[in-house]
Amino acid sequence: YKKKENIEEKLLQIMERDIKVIICRQCHYTSYKQSILCKQKQHYVKICEIKQKFFECIQCHKRIFTWSQYPIENCMNCHSLKGFRRTPLIRERYETKFEDEILLLRGEEEKFLNSFVSYKKLPNIID
Repeated sequence: YKKKENIEEKLLQIMERDIKVIICRQCHYTSYKQSILCKQKQHYVKICEIKQKFFECIQCHKRIFTWSQYPIENCMNCHSLKGFRRTPLIRERYETKFEDEILLLRGEEEKFLNSFVSYKKLPNIID
């Protein structure tokens, strides 16, 4: 479980990453791999290394990635004009914690040293 958390923390710090893309010189097509049409017509391609950046829509929180400095189009999901904000590679996990799950470092504080446990804290097996 600890390894999983360490990996998750590393991924939360990655805001962009270097990837290799193929750019066709004839039709200016850019993708991870060469298109079928470019292969059939034997176009000259150029392999480039670019930075892939991750963004999130401000309104609907849909995540996208882009190879440019900032996303050019509006959000494809909600068509919002508000824009995007930078996000890490993975989405941060928000876990709701119940009162029972919250850990206290020193336990529950007692008013006096060696004081008896109050009746509220004792289990209800005596009833």
